[in-house]
Amino acid sequence: MSGWILAVCAAVSPVSAWAASGLSTETLAGTWQCVFEERSGEHWAEMNTRLNLQADGKSQTQMHWHFFVEGDTLDYRIQSQGRWHLEQQTLIREENPFEVKRGHRRASLKNKNIRDLDKRWFGSMQQEVKRKKPAIAQARILSFNGDEMVLEGGEEMQCTKVAKTSAGGMAN
Repeated sequence: MSGWILAVCAAVSPVSAWAASGLSTETLAGTWQCVFEERSGEHWAEMNTRLNLQADGKSQTQMHWHFFVEGDTLDYRIQSQGRWHLEQQTLIREENPFEVKRGHRRASLKNKNIRDLDKRWFGSMQQEVKRKKPAIAQARILSFNGDEMVLEGGEEMQCTKVAKTSAGGMAN
């Protein structure tokens, strides 16, 4: 399941609408905070993603995944870096995951099925880091106004620009 760590995005919209909205590499460059939440009864998932898209094509991503399922909490932080570009209304990131951390104590998980799930998920995340090969994430941009955008690809993520990128490529 290579590349699942970077899962964020996909959907269709007329290209002419994007030209009018001002979507371009220059307007997309900057730091974006993206959020996805889903609740089903007492179970919920929250994913926060911080995308740093530099004007020179470099990218850094920080993900925080938080799940509450069957009375247990799973919490992971994943960081990756690489390159990005825009093709029509699709954001394409090719990044190497370089760090993954658990934010919960494995010993605190009460449910055996959740402990097994945690072991599989975290093991898979660690394998992605050890592979040292880039994963590709393609994100369709459903809407964009310069300060906010909606990404979709399995889940719909609401994103807000939290910093613009200067000419030197760094967020300010």
